[in-house]
Amino acid sequence: MTPYVYIAVRSDLTPVQQLVQVAHSTHESGGQFGCPKHCHMVVFEVSDVGGLQKFCEVCGNSGIRYSLFYEPDNNLGYTAACTEPITGAIRSRLRRFQLLGGQIQSQQDKPCHQQA
Repeated sequence: MTPYVYIAVRSDLTPVQQLVQVAHSTHESGGQFGCPKHCHMVVFEVSDVGGLQKFCEVCGNSGIRYSLFYEPDNNLGYTAACTEPITGAIRSRLRRFQLLGGQIQSQQDKPCHQQA
């Protein structure tokens, strides 16, 4: 089975901040849990710190280990979390979260010559 890691990042951050925080979170998680070859990544967006806490709560209640990243710069606080690599049916416990850019993707799927 292919392992997956799931990352949750706050959507109240700028896109650049989100990118950096996802990188920090995955780096920290990889150091803590390791990352097997051919591991897939799924990135979710959560609205704010409360949404991030909910993600961590669902992980904890499901027996999924995770790493929560704290960004001290600019008083950002907790910004992202990344799970250990997981496989199988337990992955379904995280389906309630929205993919990062899910709303934006529908706009990007339009051909370039069409106007929004």
